[in-house]
Amino acid sequence: MVSPRPSPPSRPAEDGTVLAFDFGSKRIGVAIGATLLRRASALTTIEAETNETRFAAIARLIQEWQPALLVIGLPLALDGTEHKMTARCRRFANQLHGRFGLPVVLTDERLTSAVADTELREAGLGWRVRKGRVDALHPDTALVGIHTGGVWVAERLHAALGLVTPLGSLDVSFYRDDFSRSGLHAQLKTSDIPFEVEDRPIVIVDDVLYTGRTIRAAMNEIFDYGRPARIDLAVLVDRGGRELPVCPRWLAQTLQIEEGKNLQLERSETGVLTLRLADA
Repeated sequence: MVSPRPSPPSRPAEDGTVLAFDFGSKRIGVAIGATLLRRASALTTIEAETNETRFAAIARLIQEWQPALLVIGLPLALDGTEHKMTARCRRFANQLHGRFGLPVVLTDERLTSAVADTELREAGLGWRVRKGRVDALHPDTALVGIHTGGVWVAERLHAALGLVTPLGSLDVSFYRDDFSRSGLHAQLKTSDIPFEVEDRPIVIVDDVLYTGRTIRAAMNEIFDYGRPARIDLAVLVDRGGRELPVCPRWLAQTLQIEEGKNLQLERSETGVLTLRLADA
């Protein structure tokens, strides 16, 4: 049967295998875990144009792993209300149960990454390690760096995390809300999004978070490519001085920088990154 509301999975067997699905209209991320360990790791991503092809791939996974339970992340709005993708996800859950006869549980996907990050922090793991473990629950996660320092940081993260999705980059100059006043930057870069944005979890990466206006511009540009499943933010330094309600999900360092000063990330010819405080 399918649980009507999001709920924590019950234990069908003491050491039963669980297949977890991150449902999307274009692709489905699949993770595998065990009820005894209460941990999951990324398994594969299913990309199929038809339902029959999609369920054939799922059938092969079920045949191989013999799960005792299927868990599906239910997409909800931040206030908990349901939307169009919620209904499609519920239909997918019903189809899984009907085709394979296995118990299916829907769980609030807003909580999964937050809970995982808390558990890993309590286990004493550092920021970079937690980042890799948490995002293993979302095989399709893509990093998008903001030129220029954000791209440098994103390149390091992308390599360290071993992500499959190609790294993206943005030059948000044309999307800034002060474009009409300040004009273009002297050295424009090319935005490059080498993956499909629709229904994909995206992490924007920047070097220094200040007013939040650059992040807003980056989100506006991303939505011109499609509607992502979610957008999170990772920054190297938060210097305060916010003018918009923007908050990083992952943050390496918080610094108090006085007004009239800029914190700049620089890269040497050998690839060494350094932060420099300069006059604005």
